[in-house]
Amino acid sequence: MWKTFAKYTYNNLINMIKISITTALKIIRSNKDFIFYRIEGNKMVDFTLTNDISRFRSQYDNKFKIVSDIKKQINNNLKIEL
Repeated sequence: MWKTFAKYTYNNLINMIKISITTALKIIRSNKDFIFYRIEGNKMVDFTLTNDISRFRSQYDNKFKIVSDIKKQINNNLKIEL
């Protein structure tokens, strides 16, 4: 089951991406501080949850977010802005 949302603003484009229920559960249950991610199309195809930000920066082209912010988005709306 996939959830899709798109939202446009005046100054910039905010991407709402597709994630599966299992991905959402992995993020919510995580005790890690950062999520590094890779997006293709409108889907998150790869991600890593970690506390070591320097280890994965080059591998994911500096695409990361703070997990606590993502958890709030999932709990409030079951959607993620990246």
